[in-house]
Amino acid sequence: VSNARRFYLNLKPSSKTWLAVLCGGVEHCAADYAISRRSFPFYSVEFVSHGSGLLKLKKRAHPLQPGSVFSYGPGIAHEITTKTHQPLVKYFIDFQGQDAVKLLTSARLKPGTVTSVFPSGEIQPLFDELIRNGRRGTPGSHEICVRVLQVLALKILDARAPLPGQDTLAFTTYQHCRKHI
Repeated sequence: VSNARRFYLNLKPSSKTWLAVLCGGVEHCAADYAISRRSFPFYSVEFVSHGSGLLKLKKRAHPLQPGSVFSYGPGIAHEITTKTHQPLVKYFIDFQGQDAVKLLTSARLKPGTVTSVFPSGEIQPLFDELIRNGRRGTPGSHEICVRVLQVLALKILDARAPLPGQDTLAFTTYQHCRKHI
């Protein structure tokens, strides 16, 4: 990582916690960035804001580009690499708790899932808000971050790019205009 803004809250919350944000941030990946994990102790959502790369999730390869959103967690093997000429800039949020999987499932982003949001910058302000509040370290930072995480899940669901054959009317109109231009 060549540059980063991160925050860390309570990395060992009670097992009785419904939802706890542990850490998050944004990372500007170096040209040789590569990470390979057999598992991860927390649930995580990552969002690519710039650059391109490759994600191997559950042994399947997925191209990464602006707007890519993916999740992983305990028991989910994953590898992330960046393209040397277009290094990734990616946001992440790590969390756990009894409602963690429920939150991801409600966003149709259960652990081990990849999707895209459209437009690609639609959810970036929420990640910036998480970082801003997480770094403040005030008594209310944790609760604010949990609430922003919940809004982020709703926004990911709302901003999902349609799958082929399932285009929304607005997305179809956009595609026609783009083709015309």
